[in-house]
Amino acid sequence: MTESRVDRFVTSKALTVTLRLIALGLGVATALSGLNASNSPEFPELRSWTLWWGIATAVISFVIWLVDDWVKRIREGEVRTVEQLLEAERIRIATATNGAFLPMLKSLQQLSTMEVAARRAEISGFRQELIDRTSDLIRNDAPRLAYFRVDDLSVESRVMHPKPVSQQNRTDEFTSLFAESDPADREIFDLIDQAETALLRTGVTVPDRVYHCYVSAPVRAGGIAFGMLTANTLEPEGLSREDANNIVVMARILAAAEGLTLTTAERRAILAVSGSRSKI
Repeated sequence: MTESRVDRFVTSKALTVTLRLIALGLGVATALSGLNASNSPEFPELRSWTLWWGIATAVISFVIWLVDDWVKRIREGEVRTVEQLLEAERIRIATATNGAFLPMLKSLQQLSTMEVAARRAEISGFRQELIDRTSDLIRNDAPRLAYFRVDDLSVESRVMHPKPVSQQNRTDEFTSLFAESDPADREIFDLIDQAETALLRTGVTVPDRVYHCYVSAPVRAGGIAFGMLTANTLEPEGLSREDANNIVVMARILAAAEGLTLTTAERRAILAVSGSRSKI
C-alpha cells in the first residue's frame, strides 16, 4: 500500500470502530432511559422488560460488531491469499520463460548463424537440451518426455524412435517405435502430418504401460514432419492444457532447428516424397 492508501485505511477503521461504539452506547442509553422512565408505580413490570430490552439491544449490537469484524478479517485474509497466489504464478511464469524458452531461442539463433554441416553436428545437443528444458516446464514431479524422431525423412514408410529422452523420478523406459506401415500407428502419423496443436489425453490406460496421461505435439516446419514431442505422467490428470501449450511451443522451436539442418536439395526431395505419400 502507498502512504495515502494506508492513511485512508486507518481513517476508515477508526470511523468503523467509532460507529460501533456509538451503537453500543445507544443500546446502553436505551436501557438506562427505559429504566428511569419506568420507575412509575403504575407499571412495575415495564421496568423489568425495559431493562432487559436495553441489555439485549446492547449485547446484539456488540455481537454484530464482533461478527462483522471477524468476516472482514476473513475477507482480507482471502484477498491476501489470492494476491500471494497471483504473485507466485507470475514468478513461476517468468521463471519458466527465462529458464526454458529464452535459452532455447538463443540456442536457435546461434544455430542459424552456422553452416549446414556445423548445424548437423550441433543438432543432437540442441535436441537433448530442448527435451530437458521442456521437462522443467511441466508441473509434475515425475514427467517422462521423448522426441520421437523420424529415422529417414526420404522414405515413404516412415519409422519413429524415441531419441532423445528425459525423465524425472521414473524407472520405466520408452520402448515404443511407431511405424507408418502399422495401421495401429496411423493416428500418430496423422498427428505429425496434420495437427496444429497438441493432443492431450487424460485418464488413459495403455497396455504394458504405467502412465495414465500424455501429451503429443507435432514437430513440423515447412510441410516437413520431423516427428513428435511427447510427455507422459503416472497420474491420470498429471498434465494440464498449459503443459500442452508449452510443449507445442517447444516442439515448434525444435522443428525450426531441424529445418536448419537441411539443404535446399534435401528439402525439395523430402517434400516430393511427402507429396506422393499423401496421395497413397
